[in-house]
Amino acid sequence: MTARAPRSPLLAAAAALLVAGAAACEKPQLEPLPRRAAPESAADAGGAEPAASARDPEAVVTADAPAPDDPDVIDPRRRVKPVWRGGKAPPPSEEPPDPEERWLQCEQYDIDFDGKNLRTLRIGKPTWPEVLLLHGARFDSRTWLELGTMELLAKHGYRAVAIDLPGYGRSEKGPVALEQFLWIALPFLDLKRPVVLFPSMSGTFAFPFLIDHPTAVAGVVPIAPAGVPDFGARLTGFAAPALIVWGEADNVFPLSQAETLKKLWPNSSKLLLPKAGHACYQDAPDEFHAGLLAFLKTIDWKALRR
Repeated sequence: MTARAPRSPLLAAAAALLVAGAAACEKPQLEPLPRRAAPESAADAGGAEPAASARDPEAVVTADAPAPDDPDVIDPRRRVKPVWRGGKAPPPSEEPPDPEERWLQCEQYDIDFDGKNLRTLRIGKPTWPEVLLLHGARFDSRTWLELGTMELLAKHGYRAVAIDLPGYGRSEKGPVALEQFLWIALPFLDLKRPVVLFPSMSGTFAFPFLIDHPTAVAGVVPIAPAGVPDFGARLTGFAAPALIVWGEADNVFPLSQAETLKKLWPNSSKLLLPKAGHACYQDAPDEFHAGLLAFLKTIDWKALRR
């Protein structure tokens, strides 16, 4: 399974960033997301600041670094703001904020992706092991916030990034082909070699990515993904660690597809959630979270950084 040659200017730009670094190639059409700086908003170019989602709480705008001490200070150049489960901010604390606790605050970050908005949520230090959270057709990035997955991952030392896939939630559909999207998006999400978690519909994004770039991930967590009959055989021998998650009462994709993946992938294990349906992580969140954390602990993150 070898990577194909880039098939578009955007793909060429992303591949060059990953292989040679931005300094060794021409400036791409899109600039990758910096670790400590937010991209300029439309306000800097003389335009209007993009409207906040009606479902997001009003909150202080912050960067991916400790927030300003003055809660009334809003920097119009930044498009980052904290978000909370349930849509409401916790009451202010009388205690001075712990700098390390700032990394446990989930932030919403909108990225200009070839002129189209890409909605992301992120939590945890940029230097922590990375987990990329995709979503099913009826859900979006906030699913992982409301379920408590993002906060849980950060508390256990993982950098979690959840996105609205193009055409879903608050992300706009752009010109990038579905099968190329993840490979192109990784540099702009500031992710290098994440574990990719992909439920249901997002399998149509993840499987083509894994076929073309099988070594670009630290591991995978397919959750009853779409596309097993179409893509499974093309991933025979996929070597990255994998946790295959399925609900035993799934009436969308049969449980037999979990066994199909298990046989194809030598370094995989199964997590079957009793009495859980297709969105099994929502039906049995405690069991799902326990299995996810146990799986992440089996990955040799130090070896991946060498």
